[in-house]
Amino acid sequence: MKFSYLQDWGTFTNETFVVVGMTQKEILADMRRRKFKKDAIEAFSRQNKPNGDETAFVWVRKGMTLLWLNGWRIDLEHYSTVVHETNHLIWEITRDKGMVEEAEMQAYQQEYLFLAIVTRLNKSLVKSKRSKRNDARKNGNS
Repeated sequence: MKFSYLQDWGTFTNETFVVVGMTQKEILADMRRRKFKKDAIEAFSRQNKPNGDETAFVWVRKGMTLLWLNGWRIDLEHYSTVVHETNHLIWEITRDKGMVEEAEMQAYQQEYLFLAIVTRLNKSLVKSKRSKRNDARKNGNS
């Protein structure tokens, strides 16, 4: 499944670009299509990510965060990856906002991001599987 979307942060005006299963070339094309700032696109193009070795990573540029996952399944391994990566996101945003000492706020924000991201990815996965089954039925490959 290849998929991307902008995840809001609820409390803050920030957004995170969530990307699943896409190559750097595909990510850059998507960033251009979404009209991201040119300096952010250029900065990401200089990264050697994803390079095929990662399970996931967070990329941060002033005013922008990106969460990349190499794939998505509804299981504990993938959920724990999102917990880990959202912790990196929380660390970055609290440094940016000057709220490093606000542990309770960080916990609520991480909970919000985790639930929102996992819910969206799970819905997309179910929708993708349903679409593939329907296509197979249409082509007589049930």
